[in-house]
Amino acid sequence: MPSPSDPETVVTQRVTLIVQNRFQTAPNTFGLWKEYLYQPSYDPDAFISPEDLHHPHTSAIVRHEEGEEEGTEDASLYSNRSSELLMNWQNSFSSMKSNEETTRLVHSVLLNPQFQLSDLEKFNATNENRKANAAKEKASFLRSFHDASVEINVPSGSAQEASWMFSISGLHYHHITTLIKEMFESPISKNFHFSPFKLFRKFPNSEDSHRIYSEIYNSDVLLDEHDKVQRSPTDDATCKCKKVVAALMFWSDATHLASFGTAKMWPIYLLFGNLSKYIRCQPNSGAMKHLAYIPSLPDSLQDQLKSFHHKWHVPKQQSDILTHCQQELMHAVWKFLLDKDFLHAHTYGMVVQSPDGIEQQVYPCILTYLADYPEKYVVYFYFLLSLTAIFRVLLATIRDKALCPCPCCLVPKMKMDRVGHIADANIRNDRAHKYLDIKESVKKAREAIYEQGVPIGGAYVQRLLKPTSTVPTLVSSDLFSCCCSPKCCN
Repeated sequence: MPSPSDPETVVTQRVTLIVQNRFQTAPNTFGLWKEYLYQPSYDPDAFISPEDLHHPHTSAIVRHEEGEEEGTEDASLYSNRSSELLMNWQNSFSSMKSNEETTRLVHSVLLNPQFQLSDLEKFNATNENRKANAAKEKASFLRSFHDASVEINVPSGSAQEASWMFSISGLHYHHITTLIKEMFESPISKNFHFSPFKLFRKFPNSEDSHRIYSEIYNSDVLLDEHDKVQRSPTDDATCKCKKVVAALMFWSDATHLASFGTAKMWPIYLLFGNLSKYIRCQPNSGAMKHLAYIPSLPDSLQDQLKSFHHKWHVPKQQSDILTHCQQELMHAVWKFLLDKDFLHAHTYGMVVQSPDGIEQQVYPCILTYLADYPEKYVVYFYFLLSLTAIFRVLLATIRDKALCPCPCCLVPKMKMDRVGHIADANIRNDRAHKYLDIKESVKKAREAIYEQGVPIGGAYVQRLLKPTSTVPTLVSSDLFSCCCSPKCCN
């Protein structure tokens, strides 16, 4: 407590003034012109040459990785050279071996000087494929990844026995913030659009102009995010760095590596919407980053479920339990990947120095997630839209072939033929997903499954979740509300 004689303490409040400095370019040869909300420091498009549009960019990172693979040749994947020749024939070209394939077998394998019939005395195709898969898992490429295990909560199927936490190993990953820093510090960042804009086209012999949408950085989503981060806090109140958005684009796709064998991978890729799609799609640009490889449910899980789960003997229950475990695994992986460093960077930004020595305050924001339909009902992201109870989904935990196939609204399949009609737009707006209603229904279903032993596909769970075509998998909405743009589903 200050004494009465002490002078009155004066508290100085800091006020941040955000001034929008709109900037508009002149129409180019094609009648295209840009409108910026904030005047950009430079325009990456001005430095693009004609060769950049049809010649692939070379990447030092790609060349380095290829050089490592060439210099560190692993031992043979198979038992011997004869087995390798035979398995290469089986796992290449057509999976339906024709007359041409049989001819190729004779000339490429049987008549090969290195082929020895005596090497195949104990030959077994299953064992050879298993050995090759194990060797590929130890490939030099995966050595650059971190390894981790994630835990999923598996219900017991009984009210008298608690659920069980199962640890799943084999998650290979990079930190998202590390990949962001790597990209922003690499030479390719000179092509990044840090100042989004609106693109218009003025028609010849007319005063009319129309809005053009061609890239993420001329969309309303990134414009709104860029405007919002100008008001976002930083760790250092005196920081004068330019604030920019890292427009994150994720893509995952489970891949079977061969027509024969059991080798498969489930990669997650990371791209940046700040970069033009014409550069992103060039194979050698180095614009795509491997974020992680999602592990599969191990065979040991089923062995343990046989002795642990009280309803495992019911065939229909086995399918429901394994599907539920796969959904829980996907969300456990993403909860792990969206770590504290990423969440902190999203809120307060991260200072990254570009190759020209200029520091920027980078705020990562998840704008898109691309996956095929089977993954859409495995993965979902909840997030709040302002302070309302309406939520949009990037990838939804909707049921496969369910009543309502859309992740954003509850329009039934029988009305899908009306897509594009005015009435359809009104129905989608009226029947949009209600976040609180669905969240409470999922919570009730999970309580019944985990605490009362109710079957995952039982009548009670069906009554709760079937009308909304959802499944009993719940991810913290707060976790994804702070990571995802509220317009990413538009």
